[in-house]
Formats: sequence, structure tokens, C-alpha cells
Amino acid sequence: STSSQSNNSVSATSPSEPKDVGFDYRRLLAAGAVGFFVGGFVYPRAYAKLDAIWHGSLFTTVLKKSIVEIATVGIFVNSLSMASRGLLVGRDADGVAEHVVREMPEVTLNDARVWLPYNMVAFSVIPIALRPATTAMMESCWQAYISLRSNDYKDEAKVTAGL
Repeated sequence: STSSQSNNSVSATSPSEPKDVGFDYRRLLAAGAVGFFVGGFVYPRAYAKLDAIWHGSLFTTVLKKSIVEIATVGIFVNSLSMASRGLLVGRDADGVAEHVVREMPEVTLNDARVWLPYNMVAFSVIPIALRPATTAMMESCWQAYISLRSNDYKDEAKVTAGL
């Protein structure tokens, strides 16, 4: 029958679907290293430096710190995270660079929507001793979004390894 043949062909794995190759320890270690570098080095030092440059918690001071954080650290960390994710799954460097450039305007706009309010609260209300923990919680959620943006490639054929 025709209907059973079409059902069988639909249930077959298509070539564009990723193949299950098991657990990728290299990818886990590399992603963990990026997370450790960003969470343990970049964010604490960036926030401390911004606090040292602009003292206090007046609205204009906090706004300056927040905008500078998004325009510098935010763009750097988002670019690093998206690029490393693309490279870790085996995409070619040129394709990764094109993807990051294409995604960054929307990512940066959403970064401002999420991180500006957080930074305003962090720089004005959250004690410095608690800020690394609250920033890490925010960053965990943010990285879920970055993961979605990182994997929204239009040309799946550019994957060369890892799938």
C-alpha cells in the first residue's frame, strides 16, 4: 500500500539530523574551560574594575557601569561563547565568524534587555560579596539563550566533525 510506504520513508532518519555519537568529553572540557574562564576571571574582574572606575550607586553612575559592561564584556563574552560552541561541534572558522557577526546585533539587543536591569540592581543593591553568585545564576540562564543562538545555523552542511 502507498500509505504504509510513505510512512516508512518519513520515519527513517534524514541526513540533516545529527547522529548520536555518544558523550563528547572534549566538548564538555572545552565548554567547562570557557565557563570557568568567564565566570571565574572575566566577570569578577570586570565588575570590580567598573566599581573602581565609577564609585557609588547613584543612578547615573550605575547606568554608566551597566552600559559599559554590556558594550564591552557582554559583546566579548557572547562572541567567545558563540564562536567556541560553533568550533566545538566542528564548524569551519569562516562559517563560525559569519554566524557570530550575523547573530550579534540581535544578541546584543537582548543582552541589553536582560543584563541592563540586572546590572542596575547588581551595581546598586546587591552587595559585592554576593554579586559573583547572582551573576553566575544569571549567566547560567543567559547561556541557555546563547546556546540557542549559537546553534541557529542556516547551512547545516558546514559541520565537518562532531556530529
